Amino acid sequence: MIARAAAGSKGWAVSYSISEVAGPERCLLGQEVTLHCSREETFPEDVTIKWEWIHSEERTVPESNQPQSPSAPRGCRVTEERAETCLTSFLTFTPTVQDDGVRVQCCFVHEAKRIREERVSPEIRVRARPQVSEIQVLPEWDPRDKVPFAVQLHNFYPREHGPGEPPSERELSLRAAGLLRPPDVSEISQPESMAMGKGVTLSCRIVGHFPGELSVTWLRRGKGEATAVILRDSAEYRMEYDRAVLALDGKSFQQETRLILLMPKDQGAQYICRVGHLTLETPIERTSSKW
Repeated sequence: MIARAAAGSKGWAVSYSISEVAGPERCLLGQEVTLHCSREETFPEDVTIKWEWIHSEERTVPESNQPQSPSAPRGCRVTEERAETCLTSFLTFTPTVQDDGVRVQCCFVHEAKRIREERVSPEIRVRARPQVSEIQVLPEWDPRDKVPFAVQLHNFYPREHGPGEPPSERELSLRAAGLLRPPDVSEISQPESMAMGKGVTLSCRIVGHFPGELSVTWLRRGKGEATAVILRDSAEYRMEYDRAVLALDGKSFQQETRLILLMPKDQGAQYICRVGHLTLETPIERTSSKW
């Protein structure tokens, strides 16, 4: 509050105080906002209150259809509230882009006593949060093993995202978008018989999955054994895993894995290819025939 004492026309003093113009720090585009300014104490009753727009060129925009506020833009609403010795004037308006950066002035005027008190608001900052589309998967993939995503932003202001502005978020379920695809695992390819002392290759083909990352494990279950044991490269076994390559459909991957038995000697054993993928709750297993 700023207090004043003004001389009346008959030499007596009029004491009063006028507040600053108060309102929100930010205004949302198209959403009603209200500013207010108050006077206290013995300011004369027959006072006129005017609201005026002051643009950056320091000019007042004189257009209004409100009799209480001849200098406010069209569409404004001016109301008053009285409580004992306090009179508060409210200016309600819907901000537009043209209001960004302007100041609003509230004037308390009493012509007979030659009183004019002005209070000017800080610059009005108009903001519009962007309308954000859902995440879209673009049809053209370049490079073809990378999925391009896109969102569209509409009706935001200003162009730059200011500090303190809350972020807008969107989520996309890869499964719902049809991007996640489980692998199709072939049966284990193996020779019809195993010649003692000669190397043997078992292979398994994995196709149709997305994304391309897989976990592939080879296991061995000996004759009469209930539990399979994970195999590792050794003098007896060697595992080979091809790199996943994009399939012809451009939306899935394919690859092959091989188990090489360098020194086959056990009869009745079984070999298992176990494939894990993020689309699977439990891994897929393929088991070789017994020799």
